[in-house]
Amino acid sequence: MPGVDVKAAAEGIVAAGLPVSDVTAAPGPAALIGDGSFVQSYLSAVCARAERMCIECARLPQYAAAAYPAHKIALRLLVDCAKPRFAFFTRIVRPAIAQEAARRFDTSLWGAVVAVAGFSLEEADPRGAVFGQARLRPVDGGLGLGSEEERAPFAYLGSWLDSAQVLIGERDVYAEAGADSAVGRERRAAYAACVSRNSDNLPPRLVSFLAEVDPGELESKFRRLDGGVRWQALLGREREASLARRWKSRQ
Repeated sequence: MPGVDVKAAAEGIVAAGLPVSDVTAAPGPAALIGDGSFVQSYLSAVCARAERMCIECARLPQYAAAAYPAHKIALRLLVDCAKPRFAFFTRIVRPAIAQEAARRFDTSLWGAVVAVAGFSLEEADPRGAVFGQARLRPVDGGLGLGSEEERAPFAYLGSWLDSAQVLIGERDVYAEAGADSAVGRERRAAYAACVSRNSDNLPPRLVSFLAEVDPGELESKFRRLDGGVRWQALLGREREASLARRWKSRQ
């Protein structure tokens, strides 16, 4: 196109968190068009919309009819509707870029939960026991408020592995996991972040993790109906149970 610097434009495209200008560009159709600062601005807008939703959910009990369990309904809206609003972006944006927005999102959600539940200042402290318990799964006695900031590396790397799985008939994208390329280094960094959050259940190296995966031998909860692998679930296997055990051991 006349007057357009094609190379500069290509470098501004972020697909699954990686510049398309890389010769081994990441697979998958999901893309945010723009450089890192643009994506951060976009995520800031996403957080702002989520914050408005959280505020309105927190106000709901003030206007609900007394016959309804308004506080319980508001809490379910926060956990089941407001919380997933950031999930898509953790799949397509590099954790290093998404981290700040995810932290802001987690803070907004917790603030709304505190308002709905009527927690005291001590209970609302994110360093306290109530906050720790709230982030556990309901089956472990929590509210299901697991951190999006903590979940981001699992969602991002799982998304890339899903795409690699789809493209395996065309080329071995998994081979990039051990390559000395921008893609390889980026994926190993994402995996290292997963290991730091799930060290009890993951081998230390990405290539080792991939080498251990045999779809035919996986538990059903890690297999898709088409025979593929549910990568994000596999990366996070037993993580929630480990978090619950550690939390309970400190009480």
